[in-house]
Amino acid sequence: MPARMIRDGLLDSEAVLSLPVEGRWLYVTILLSGDDVGLFEATPFRLARIADVRREHADRLLAMLVDADLVRLYEVAGKRYGFIPKFRQRLQIKRARCPLPPLALLVGDEDALNKINDLGSNQPLRSGDSRKKTAVQPPEPEPEPEGEEEKKEKREEKAPRKRSAPAAPLQCPPDVDAQVWADWLALRKAKKAPVTATVLKGAQVEAGKAGMSLEAFLAAWCRRGSQGLEAAWLKPEERAGAKPGKPPASRFESINYREGINDDGSF
Repeated sequence: MPARMIRDGLLDSEAVLSLPVEGRWLYVTILLSGDDVGLFEATPFRLARIADVRREHADRLLAMLVDADLVRLYEVAGKRYGFIPKFRQRLQIKRARCPLPPLALLVGDEDALNKINDLGSNQPLRSGDSRKKTAVQPPEPEPEPEGEEEKKEKREEKAPRKRSAPAAPLQCPPDVDAQVWADWLALRKAKKAPVTATVLKGAQVEAGKAGMSLEAFLAAWCRRGSQGLEAAWLKPEERAGAKPGKPPASRFESINYREGINDDGSF
């Protein structure tokens, strides 16, 4: 394992000091076990093994680190990984042992962006890495000089470049209140996290795991104020706060029992 430098500023960090002792220890073990770029495996088994805690405790403590923005999570090929913001380890050799995270997780962290850019061709291609090696093409022969008339004709024939239309924003799902949807979009924007169809589908899956409606799941997400949310992170009282659906109307509600009765009470 490469040497890591832990600075004394960790002792004055409000985000770190707000954690319980077990959460601080988990954060320190993540700092020591992350790769040169600040990436690490965030599976419950891996975290429980390096921090010597139970798996269910590892998930709960990891959720605290995510809420404090001390780590950021992402998935590649169904496996969960983590990124440590502002890692700032100065090393001669930089290698990533985990798949690179999406660009959205690196916003505002110039040090991490520079390290990933410095990986260059020394970084082997892995699952989830969108970079591809391209063969070097031989130089093309220089064209013969053209006259001014020929250059003018080519400029006139050149068609204007078409700009691709921006992707349409996601619409509020029919089973979610408009205000809850607006609050969730504002939270994602404040966390500088994208709102895509994939993110919404993941929220629907996690809501199903928690036995909650999508609206109740998003409302709990907004109350937490975290960048991400999984069903395993929810507390019992948060699940209990989900409003049950309205029961179907009884057939007796549609019967008029006053039909055939006169005003004086006779039939």
